[in-house]
Amino acid sequence: MHSRYPKILAFVLLLALYGCFLAVKMPLPAAMDLPREVTNGRLVVQGHYDILTKNVYSYVEPNQDFPDHHWLSCVAFYLLQLWLDWTGLGVFKLVLLFAAFALLFHTALKSAGFWWTALFSIPTILIMDERTELRPEIFSYFLVTVFLWLLTDAQAHPEKNWLYCLIPLQVLWVNMHIFFPLGILFTGGLLVDRLILGRKQPNNRLLLKKLVWLLVGLVLAIFVNPFGVWQLFSATRHNMSKDFPISSAEVVALSQVIRNGFNLPAMVYLPAGIVLGVSLLLAFWFKWKRKPAPAKPASNKAAAPPPQPSSNLVFYSLAGASSFCLGLMVVRGMPLFALMFLPAMAACYVEIWPALRDGLKHISPNYERQLGPVWVGVFILGTASLIAFTKPEELGVGLTASANKSAEFFKDNHLKGPILNDTDIGSYLIYELYPGEQVFTDNRFGDAYSRSFFADVYLPMFRDESKWPVAFKKYNFNTLFFYHYDDLEGLRGFMFNRIYDRTWAWVYADQYAVIFVRNTPENADVIKKYQITPDNFLERMKALSDSSDARDELAAADLFNLAGRTDLSMPIYWKYVSLWPDNGKVWFCMGKTELTIVDRAKANPYLAALYLERAIKEGWKTWQTYSFLSLAYFRTGQIERARETLKEENSIDPNSTYIQEDVASLSKMYGVTTPIKLDTPGALLKTP
Repeated sequence: MHSRYPKILAFVLLLALYGCFLAVKMPLPAAMDLPREVTNGRLVVQGHYDILTKNVYSYVEPNQDFPDHHWLSCVAFYLLQLWLDWTGLGVFKLVLLFAAFALLFHTALKSAGFWWTALFSIPTILIMDERTELRPEIFSYFLVTVFLWLLTDAQAHPEKNWLYCLIPLQVLWVNMHIFFPLGILFTGGLLVDRLILGRKQPNNRLLLKKLVWLLVGLVLAIFVNPFGVWQLFSATRHNMSKDFPISSAEVVALSQVIRNGFNLPAMVYLPAGIVLGVSLLLAFWFKWKRKPAPAKPASNKAAAPPPQPSSNLVFYSLAGASSFCLGLMVVRGMPLFALMFLPAMAACYVEIWPALRDGLKHISPNYERQLGPVWVGVFILGTASLIAFTKPEELGVGLTASANKSAEFFKDNHLKGPILNDTDIGSYLIYELYPGEQVFTDNRFGDAYSRSFFADVYLPMFRDESKWPVAFKKYNFNTLFFYHYDDLEGLRGFMFNRIYDRTWAWVYADQYAVIFVRNTPENADVIKKYQITPDNFLERMKALSDSSDARDELAAADLFNLAGRTDLSMPIYWKYVSLWPDNGKVWFCMGKTELTIVDRAKANPYLAALYLERAIKEGWKTWQTYSFLSLAYFRTGQIERARETLKEENSIDPNSTYIQEDVASLSKMYGVTTPIKLDTPGALLKTP
């Protein structure tokens, strides 16, 4: 197929598929780093350079030292947000990542044909979906593709000096994101590759000389930063440590992501790694098997042969293997492997395709004319189908509808600290309230807070109700401000207890946040006007439960659950699954809700088992689903099925712990260790 129009259509479809993952509105309170990063940029521009090394946002540990290794990205985010608002910031992300993909596509296109490159792009895009939020690492993704594009171009045109443009880009990179060593590693890897595979190629000596000088320049460039190199490298030492009491979701292993539920990038990742590994082995085999063409006598009139694409198999083997292993260890490394996958598969194509083409010609001399239109049609229809089945949370750019509402409520009603907040919402509070209010903590975890803070203060107050009075007395909290979907063990139970604690009044709830204020005379007016109580749940949640937005309705159901009012939440869940019966997560919520009703006499474990079985049928095969299903079977007397379900659960996650009494009894009875966790009001109330 030589017509350019199918190729244009295919490339547009690839951009549309990637855009479906990228063009998602920003829910600022939902564990996003971006609000804090915009604030960082604002303070740096205003000359408050202490933000680069001190945890000034927290009133608990304000003097904790840490280097802000992406400070220049924060400045860029702040200026873009200042000039273009949040919508413009979202558009900037789209443009930058589309440009990165186009550069990556063109790099692969130098080796492989268009349609093979387009095919290899599909898994690349699907894996990249793991990290689509607006973060400083988007600059790393762009710079990775720039480095790859210029390094491969230098092989074809070693006489050009464009390669040295990478040195000032490395200066930017070291101040924008922690992935800056990749520039040095790429250059060093290509140098090794050319020493091994490029010895007989023309101008290789010139290329090697330039790569050596480039490598020296890149190493010197990383010293151009405010902190010193070793302090930069130490920025993630705590979050990567298994001994640290709390961890960021971005540094968990791939296996943990898979255990937590269906995750398309994670499901594609392992097969893509296997395909690349096999392709590299085949490429090496074909390269060494192929005999070099006999030398032709020199002739002044003979035209120079066209330059052949270089496969760089050593380089891509090193880059592919290392990035694949990194992605297995921490999910934030998955997109790096995706960026290596596309050009690496194209490099394998250089070596494998000639043999494959000869075999196809032997079978059918006109295979290209016969199969070409079929292949093009299948690719276009397949890509269009992927786009149709993609279901982004809230397609668009800019902020979600409820993104600013909770902070506006806080400021409009003149609420005061000290604030107790969870880590997920800390970044949002920093953006909205600093310097007027400082936060208790935020999601920089070990980068900005000590191990003892999380181990001795933060975690115990949520997991052990007896520790709460001690913390309350020490910090004298006036406001509790939480992201109510934070999955920290014990937090939902803590919020439930505060709902029925007369010392506190629940005054605000939306799709993301809940706010409690201390029951004092200073807060009397806001309590009188906004307090949410068991008697007025329906009235106060009416704006959510009657919303035309399904996300608001589900949030209302989850908030009813938080308050122990499952009689109000279940009708909403039923309404949702009647419209979208293939949503396994909601079926799981229904089963969990039915099983963990505070008044166990009103719970129906038979019904809960049906809901949970449906969740598994619809693909929600997490260890939590099997945990609750085993409990449902146990309570209905289906002991054998409970035992089999526990085994299934253990096969998914053998390292979790259980806290539910009757499942512990089941474990003891059958000698099966069950990792069941029930972070629910019922567990805290110790119902019979």
